[in-house]
Amino acid sequence: MGYKKIVQSGNLIEVYEYEKDINRKAIQKAHDTKFRNEQLRKRHHIERAPRTGVVRPDNARKRKKSFIRLVRANLVGETAPVFLTLTMYEVRPLRDAWLAFREFNQRLRRNEGKNLRYIAVPEFQRRGAVHYHVLIWGLNDEQIKKEPELRYYQSLWQRGFVDCLSTDGSPKLAGYLGKYLSKALLDARLSGQRSYMASQSALRPVSLPFEAAFEHSQEAFGIDLENDTPIKEMVFQHKWLGDCHYRIFDITENKNDLP
Repeated sequence: MGYKKIVQSGNLIEVYEYEKDINRKAIQKAHDTKFRNEQLRKRHHIERAPRTGVVRPDNARKRKKSFIRLVRANLVGETAPVFLTLTMYEVRPLRDAWLAFREFNQRLRRNEGKNLRYIAVPEFQRRGAVHYHVLIWGLNDEQIKKEPELRYYQSLWQRGFVDCLSTDGSPKLAGYLGKYLSKALLDARLSGQRSYMASQSALRPVSLPFEAAFEHSQEAFGIDLENDTPIKEMVFQHKWLGDCHYRIFDITENKNDLP
């Protein structure tokens, strides 16, 4: 029997059924070898080689998929996020830019409360300055409308210009923000740096026990994972696990906004 998994991110359920099972002994051996090499490196004070270049294409695809799932997981409920663009006047290293973002977040929480959650992606402008694309939940709607006049959030940012845009919480936001992440992963200036940041309060996608989810999907999600029609279905080849039958289901009534 091949390896199977189910992942839920927000209102979407992904089902993976692989031709082959995972070689867990090989995985454990690889982890043990990596651990021994790390211990030897520390014992003999061998410096780790600096990271150079951009992320490998296969790793970039995995990161983007994980990121889109993260955004989807938070696009549920009645509260829609606000889309902020935070631009830095100065050209600063990315580490400094992330520090500026953390300070902005701290000031925001002091003023707006601690129930805020966010997901942020950096991007380099042509002149080299960093700006952030941020989805943030829990901001005051009236304050957002007054931002062009009062520049309240810009005064909290203190590093440049702030643009605010209310959203409808559409799942398309996951794909929209994912494009910025793809661009970031192809930028060598982000090598070894954070390609995105999410608050601890942000909701995470979850992996579900395969057999239990299949057996009780009608009760848990209101859909039948075995017999209902998915909104997307395909078969692809995995390097180690052979053919994979992939299906994705939307547990909501509106199935037209998939990114």
